Amino acid sequence: LGQGGQVINPVDCLACVGQQCPAAVGCVTDQACITGLVCAAGQCINGGQPDAVCVIDCFGGDVEKALQALQAISCIGSNCGTECAGLLPF
Repeated sequence: LGQGGQVINPVDCLACVGQQCPAAVGCVTDQACITGLVCAAGQCINGGQPDAVCVIDCFGGDVEKALQALQAISCIGSNCGTECAGLLPF
């Protein structure tokens, strides 16, 4: 169940991401990207602000991969937040 007790359908989330955030599909289907996102979400958020050095460390020092992941999160949050709430690890 998502926010407000609504049922969250993973198909709706994936459809939204595919339509609204095609660049994000590469991240959410890449194990290294997902691992980096989980690491960043669990270890790098202090007072609501991400620690950039920590985030980059979560991606093994790959600044480009970290930026792509942050752009994916931003797009999904802005465009598919309702459809994906509670399904993704970030």
